[in-house]
Amino acid sequence: MKSKMKVYIPNILCLIRLVFTPIIIILCATKNYKIGLVLVILAAISDLFDGFLARKWNTVTSNGAKLDALCDKVFGIGLTIYLITKFKCFIPIVIFESIIGIFNLYVYFKNKSYKSIIIGKIKSVLLFITIVVGYFALFNKIYNVLFGFVIVTINLQFLALISYIINFYDSYKNKEIEESIVKDKTETRVKIYDIEEEENIYTNDEMHDNTLINNINDKKKKNKVTPKPYSNRYRRKKPDKTEEVDTNTKKLDHIKDIFLDKE
Repeated sequence: MKSKMKVYIPNILCLIRLVFTPIIIILCATKNYKIGLVLVILAAISDLFDGFLARKWNTVTSNGAKLDALCDKVFGIGLTIYLITKFKCFIPIVIFESIIGIFNLYVYFKNKSYKSIIIGKIKSVLLFITIVVGYFALFNKIYNVLFGFVIVTINLQFLALISYIINFYDSYKNKEIEESIVKDKTETRVKIYDIEEEENIYTNDEMHDNTLINNINDKKKKNKVTPKPYSNRYRRKKPDKTEEVDTNTKKLDHIKDIFLDKE
């Protein structure tokens, strides 16, 4: 139960600023300046404690950071708009704060994240102090002190806006570099994959050719007709030497007989 309350307390402190803003404007419009000033001081103090407690209890969340930024802008711009009706020097503060809020909103939708900077936090603290001084000046004539706080706040707003633009430009460039690195890595991986595929195809084709050659050789071996030896029946017999001698002697005898008969 206590751990859940630790998560909710910083968000409740943020909502205090959001709720107090219209109440303060109504009180000051009805000339209840002192009560309005007390609520302004309480709301400004709540901005110091919500972030401190969230970091101390380790309950910092993205939704809490968004709520804190929204409540700060509503509180700052809302209360300074009322002060414009009394002090015209607050017009640049409202313009700069509106530009910073719109730019931060654009950065959030562009990068899907929002990162605060130190000069932005200092600017917010000084803005709330200037608002407190402005509401105090509604019933006490401290115009020179108020004008000094207004000048310093405007300068810090300008520096904060420049810093936000530089950070956005750097993050955009870093994002482009990261995307190009990732793209190069994917392209190299695709090339390596294609080379490996080509090698696999070549080895597969070579293996296929070898198997085909082996199959053909096997078939040739199987289909090869070995010539059968001639059978003895059809083989011509070689005449014996004794028979040749007998035939020759017979021929000689016959020739002799013929010559003898003639004589």
